[in-house]
This record gives sequence, C-alpha cells and structure tokens, in this order.
Amino acid sequence: MKAFLLHLRASYIKWTLLALVVLDLAFLFLRTNFWIGIWPETGAAAQVPAFFLSILASGAAATASGFRATRNLEEQFSAASLSKSRIELHRLGALVAVFLAPYLIGHAVAFVMTARTFPPGAELWFGYVLMGASTIFLAAGWGWAIGKLLSPIMAALCSVLSWIIVVSTLGSSTDMIVTSGPPWRMVDLTSVSLRLLVATAFLFTITWLPSRINRTSLREPSLAITACAVVAVGATIVSTTAVVDRQAPTRLHCIDGAIEICLWPEHEKYIPIAKSTNERVASLPSGFKVPKRLSEYGTKKIISKGPTGTTVETGGDFDISEGSRWALALGIADAVTAETFQNCDWNKVRENEDYTADVINHWIETYLAGGGSPDYKIGAGAPPKLLEEFEEASRVANTLPEEKQLKWLEGKVNHMNQNYCG
Repeated sequence: MKAFLLHLRASYIKWTLLALVVLDLAFLFLRTNFWIGIWPETGAAAQVPAFFLSILASGAAATASGFRATRNLEEQFSAASLSKSRIELHRLGALVAVFLAPYLIGHAVAFVMTARTFPPGAELWFGYVLMGASTIFLAAGWGWAIGKLLSPIMAALCSVLSWIIVVSTLGSSTDMIVTSGPPWRMVDLTSVSLRLLVATAFLFTITWLPSRINRTSLREPSLAITACAVVAVGATIVSTTAVVDRQAPTRLHCIDGAIEICLWPEHEKYIPIAKSTNERVASLPSGFKVPKRLSEYGTKKIISKGPTGTTVETGGDFDISEGSRWALALGIADAVTAETFQNCDWNKVRENEDYTADVINHWIETYLAGGGSPDYKIGAGAPPKLLEEFEEASRVANTLPEEKQLKWLEGKVNHMNQNYCG
C-alpha cells in the first residue's frame, strides 16, 4: 500500500484530478437534469462521463506505459526491491485511481441529488457504477498495452483514436456505455460484475509485459498470456448482456381521473404532470371517447403465439421518459383517437389519403400538452399535405378562442363520422 501511495504522489497525472472532476460534473449537469429524482436515470447519467474519462485514461496510460524504456530506467527497475511487474502494477494502479476518482465523485454527487427525495428503485443505481468503472479499467489497460509498442506521442494518439473507434462501434450494441436508464431496463449485476472482474484481471496481466515489445521480446510468455487476456475481454463483452428488460411491476403509481394513468414506481416525480394532463382530458369535448386506463411503456408484457413459438414483447400506452409532457399527451391522444373512431373504415381512409384523423389527433395532443410546439421534430418523411394540416391544427389550438376551436373540431369529427364511420 505504501508503494502504491508513493507512486500516486509521484504521478504527474494527479495534477489533472481537479480538472477531471470538473469535466465529470460538467457532463453530468450540463447535458440534462431530468435524471434527478429517478434512480436508474441517475445511475445512467453519472455513468456517461466514463466514456470521456476512458478516452483520456487510454491516452494517459499509453504515454506513461513507455516511460521505463524511453527514460532508460531498466537498471533502476531491476535493482529495486520489488519485482518489475509489481512496480508496473503500482504505476498502472495509480493512473487508474486518478481517473476513477472523479468518476466516483460524480456518482456520489448524483446520488445525493436524487437521495433528497429518495424515490423507489435505489437498487437500480449501483449497476451503472460498475458499468462505467469497467470501461475506464479497459481503456487504461488498452492504452498501457499500446504504450509498449510505440513512442509515447504516437502511442497516445493511436490509443485514443482506436479506443474511440472501439467504443463507438461496440459501445451501443454491447452496452459498454449507455445514455439513459429507463425504469423498464436494468443493469444485470452478474454480467457487469464479470466484465469488471475480467477487466481487472486484464490490468494485472499487462503489467507482466516487457518494457518495450519488439522482435527480441516476441518469445516472452507474457505476450501469449496478454493475448489470451485480450481475447477473454472481447469474448466476455460480446457474450454478456449488460442491460436487460425488467419484469413488469406488480404495483404501479396510478392517478385517478378521466383516465386511470399508471406509471412506473420509479417515475413518481412525474405524477404532477400526469395529474395536470388528466385534468385536461376531463375537459375534452363530449364527443370524444376516452379509455378507462392507460399504462406507461414497459408495464405491460404482450404475449403472442406464432409458428416459431411464443414471444413476449414489452408494451405500453405511452412513454413519459425524460418528463416530456408532449410524449404523455401524444400517447393519450393516440388512445382517445383510437377509442373514438374504432369502428371507422380505415382502409377507405388510407385509400383516400385522408389525414383528418391525424389532424384531430394532433389537436388533442397540443391541447393536452397545454399548447405550444412539440419537443420533437415533426415531418421526417411525412407527406406535405399532412404537414400543412398539422400546422393548421397547431394554429387552431394555439391562437383561436375555445369557441372557434370547438367549431373547427366539430367539423373535422363530423367529416370522419359521415364519410368513414357510418
């Protein structure tokens, strides 16, 4: 332990610690703040900076790795009371600690921010801590290994660029880094613990490498061991599933009103949004039919049987992730439109390219959201006629008095009933 602390004090990278903490907290708070008050989102948000810290760790490790050879310190290392691999382990451990510390500080700050209200689901937070830590471990090991092959500057450049490519290519498919933590998904602690264990073993393995890998060192047993470790790391990442679907909860947060709106327990902070939207549902014109109950995405499991067997899919009526009132309003509007016009001839509607139902749906959405413009982009690939009618619906909902809105809406509903729903 004393040797490790000595290397930590002697490490030039320790002077970057404050800057790394500021960088971590900047990514945590400046990217978004909807995660505050939701445990899985808190863990995911605090884990995102691990990607940027891992890039820096990779470059720093590549630079520090070749220090022994470039400074001609082989004799000093050989004369030391500790073995070369032990000294390497202390040096690498000190570097990893410098990059791991700001990451853990970021998680601690995020934890405190959400712990003020302490909503349900605190157990979902910890898995994201392990996920980001394993990424930092792997990046440091990656850079340390490359530093044995090239000069410090070239090693740092190659390490950083190659690590960015690796994470960009495999990061999303293997969940090395995630950008959100919806409550219907959870980190598999067994998988991420295995990844962290393998990453730690990889760090131990590369400390056995010679100070410089060249033709004379190709027969070193440590090279074969390290190659096996790299294969083991890759196989572990590819073969494990870090993030999995959660079971639908047995108890939901349900809000009574015109519609019973049910949320994940972890989304209790969105109850006020659901209540205010439900109050607007109650004031919709009497011609609209509303469903009795709507449930958030992920709280339903849809079981279907087909020729290949039984499949279970995650379902729900709306998505309120990131606290979007527009997402909630759109889900309710879709349900109200489907309930109101359920007996209509939709084949005929499509044949006539009639977008009246879509326009009504958009008016309901805008009305339930309280007016304004959607927080998502409308129009990617949509027909120009539909976009024009959407603009009309938005103008009506945002500018006309209620009496004129209802008159306009009555005309649209009558058009649907007379032409398609008779």
